[in-house]
Amino acid sequence: MNQPDLDRLIERLRGSGAEQFASWNAQLFEFIVASPMLRLKQSFESQRNTNTDFSSLANYVRMAYEGIGAGLLVQTAEDAHGPNFLTHCMVRLIPNSLCQESVERRAAVMKDVWNLAEGLSREPLWLNRYVVSQLQRSVKLSNLPSELNKLLTPVLSSLPPADWNGSYTQSVINLRHSKNDFLPGRLYLAAPAVLCIESRCDEQQTLGILLQKPGGPKPLGDVGKLPEHTELFDPPDIVSGPDSIMINGHSVATPLLAAPQQALAIACGFVAAIAQDSQRLWLIEAN
Repeated sequence: MNQPDLDRLIERLRGSGAEQFASWNAQLFEFIVASPMLRLKQSFESQRNTNTDFSSLANYVRMAYEGIGAGLLVQTAEDAHGPNFLTHCMVRLIPNSLCQESVERRAAVMKDVWNLAEGLSREPLWLNRYVVSQLQRSVKLSNLPSELNKLLTPVLSSLPPADWNGSYTQSVINLRHSKNDFLPGRLYLAAPAVLCIESRCDEQQTLGILLQKPGGPKPLGDVGKLPEHTELFDPPDIVSGPDSIMINGHSVATPLLAAPQQALAIACGFVAAIAQDSQRLWLIEAN
């Protein structure tokens, strides 16, 4: 495989896309060829004493072709998190990281990316967005299966219902550390253990919190607009007061929480609260 061969392959795929796929996006294909593929080529050429890996470039173009045809590769801004796993990998991770893999391993690594993307495509969209928001731009592609396992295990594992008549511990998360000008608005769940806090100024801007037991809550950063998860359970009685919240008759001190704007009980054993005049999130955990 050389540059003329690659050019002929691109031209052939460019011409057959509309005939092969009803949902073919010619503009997206041109974007992939003109920008992410060019960055991938430059990453190969930047390595000393190596030739351009045209076989991997050809595999990348074929993968883009199939991804567009299957609807797994969609339009995105190049400097933003992709809206799903395959798009994020094709536009950001592969151009940045494939050169770190040995030439002999690159085809297998890209096949793994495709298989992971197909698997995630059968899951709720929020899982794609959650995974994308947590993957580092420099992640080693051969580590993706284990990285996804680490990310998905805590959010897919079922948590037992809480006993709301025990003891409670309280923690405070300053949301300013995730986004400097963030003002918390509506609280809702995207999954049994994924709490979302909408921005008061922009509903599309949402911070996520992974509710872990044990390990404590983990900020996820901006997770975008995730669909809402509804829980069916008997919530505890919650009465808010100055600097305290009463849960089933148990008073829990919440310093600096003078007047909660919203308090949300979560089946796995958390009460989340925000205040009108604060960037903090108060979390009370049932032990």
